[in-house]
Amino acid sequence: MGGSIHADPVTERAAGRPPGTLIERWTRRSRKSDLLAQRCLPEVQLAASLTNGECPICARTAGDADHLMRYFAIEGHGELEVLEGYRRGPFCATHGHYAVTRTDMASPLGAVQSFALRAGLRCDFPPPGRDRRFGAGADPRCLACRSLRETTLRFVFFLANLLHGTWKAGQYPYAGLICQTHLTLLTPHLSDGMLRPLLETCAVRLETASPPDSASNGIASLEPILRLTVGNALPLPAWPKPAGVTSRKPGDPGKDLLRDIAEVSSCPVCLEMARVMTHWTKWLGEAVNKQEIADLLPTCREHVWALVLAGPPPLAHRAVEVNRRQHLGHLGLALGKMPAARNDSLQRYPLALWRRFRDGDPSALSRAWLRRPSRCPFCDRLDVAEAETLALLGILLRLQPNRGLFANGFGLCLRHAARFEQVCPDNDVKHFVRSTESAKLALLSWELTVSARKNAWQWRPDPKGSEMAAPLAGVLRLSGGTFDPAQRFD
Repeated sequence: MGGSIHADPVTERAAGRPPGTLIERWTRRSRKSDLLAQRCLPEVQLAASLTNGECPICARTAGDADHLMRYFAIEGHGELEVLEGYRRGPFCATHGHYAVTRTDMASPLGAVQSFALRAGLRCDFPPPGRDRRFGAGADPRCLACRSLRETTLRFVFFLANLLHGTWKAGQYPYAGLICQTHLTLLTPHLSDGMLRPLLETCAVRLETASPPDSASNGIASLEPILRLTVGNALPLPAWPKPAGVTSRKPGDPGKDLLRDIAEVSSCPVCLEMARVMTHWTKWLGEAVNKQEIADLLPTCREHVWALVLAGPPPLAHRAVEVNRRQHLGHLGLALGKMPAARNDSLQRYPLALWRRFRDGDPSALSRAWLRRPSRCPFCDRLDVAEAETLALLGILLRLQPNRGLFANGFGLCLRHAARFEQVCPDNDVKHFVRSTESAKLALLSWELTVSARKNAWQWRPDPKGSEMAAPLAGVLRLSGGTFDPAQRFD
């Protein structure tokens, strides 16, 4: 007899079997034999990434920008929440560049830009965030950057749950396959007993990692170290990228900026920042074998990968090795600040949490050191270039002839107009720039409206001119950056 689905508890107990239905007993056996049955989908995805030998956070966030842009193009551009978010802060230069490369973004971007301009953006310049960086995920006002940060933090939370569930007597089962970029986000979620072995494992892997092959010109020999330090390659290259814009020869900075002001193609401050990045990378490539340049090499994920992908191979190899040594020193100092580990706290995570609540956090100093932001010389150089260019622009615009050049040229992108409002001490110059930018944004709003009308089916005979490029001009105006002449919406 096979028995009924609902078995008698007394009969079951007499037979030496646990009480419950056959379905309940089968569920208990399947959960004991398969740990994945107790995990949610994000934890299963993270475990698969760990077993594949890559940083799970890097792997799970790689497609975030593509998913966000696809959602934006299909239906997000019609939702009020997205429209209001774009009005408060348009895409950053990095995500603006990515939007231009997609064939499905011209009409959605034009519609959202038109709404943002009509809703009062022409005089309401959104100020840039305090923590300003130049890679994807760094702008606190960009919709795509916020999405990337939220996705990253969500998977960090699930990764911490996964590690707590698989922790066995202090043994980390995946051998420290977490990059240093995301390790700093994970540390607040780990107990003291889990943190020390994890840091030790990461330090050992960095110490024993094979040095890059200097004879190889590709990045294959650099990827193992990059995965342990800054993480996998970014899905979007950070703007500005090395060699993106040709650097100019040394000359008169004032006259050079006036020539950029007269251009109608892009923001002169964005153009100068791109030229500085190209010149900085070229100079480092020439000095790599002649001078000690370790303190000038990038440390953030965006610029390390930008240098690896676009810089000369000797400079890329040097940057990766210097970055590895810096992370080793960072881990060593963090381990030195940690208190001695207690064996009993390694066994049960709730017990460790209770002791931290009772005695305070004994590893607070080490955790604060791990979360301490590192200084990136490339980010600093771009900050300096931006500040100096805006200061020189404010001085040049005190002369009336130069104001005519500014009014007839491109002007400033929205972000640099907001930045100029903060740093310019001359109220008369600020009023002129504000009124000029307001007029240029009003003209862009008109062009967006006309281009949308002429793109409609019933207006096919209507002649089309430069106003049809209004969505691209809107990206340059609202997001900033510089585009190649051949890079256009299809």
